[in-house]
Amino acid sequence: MTGTDIVLDLTRRIKEIENQVDLIEIKNDFDYYDADNGMARSLNVEKQVIKEFQKRLAPAKKEVTDLRGQEKTMLSAIKNSCDKITIKMSEYISKRGEVDRVRREAAHLIEIKSAEVEAFKMVENGVAPEVANLVIEHTKEFEIDLAPLQELKGRTKIGSTYKIELIAGEDELLFKTKNLLLPTTSAMKEALKAKIKALVKATGVHVIPGVKISKVPNSKRKDVKNA
Repeated sequence: MTGTDIVLDLTRRIKEIENQVDLIEIKNDFDYYDADNGMARSLNVEKQVIKEFQKRLAPAKKEVTDLRGQEKTMLSAIKNSCDKITIKMSEYISKRGEVDRVRREAAHLIEIKSAEVEAFKMVENGVAPEVANLVIEHTKEFEIDLAPLQELKGRTKIGSTYKIELIAGEDELLFKTKNLLLPTTSAMKEALKAKIKALVKATGVHVIPGVKISKVPNSKRKDVKNA
């Protein structure tokens, strides 16, 4: 394949990823693993994009600016797709955990009702009410031992991170509070946000004047060969 053919093929595969991300709905474990496999494939395509453009950039000094712009566009498309599917996967994990919690609570309530019936029978048979009530209290205290929800295992690790934003019109509060100089370039602002993010992770502080701190889902992918 020529370099142009490779780029066209990669563009086609990226478009497939974008279309799949927009269409997929994660409603069960099979859907989750399908999404997980898509994340792994996206990493494979991402690596191939980087490899192809590294090869093309070497001899094409005059085309460097255009090639880097094209590479950035393609990688941004992959990142945006991964961000979308990460949110969907994270939401499914939360819903899945909630369903399991409801299942456990329902089973526990059944056990309590059964204990109440047993306590009533005990009282009818002459057992002191306070003794019979111990059966109910014991059942309430200890949850039923249900089989744990099967862990989702795949090539994608879903976690969370912090998004740091300097609030327009209020960002000076941060610098007055911390006695810092106002950053004058975007690079300085990004460096400051990275510093704040590290502080939040290390200390657990979530309220800083002039800063909006949001917890957002993130993901770490493992590659799949021959995507």
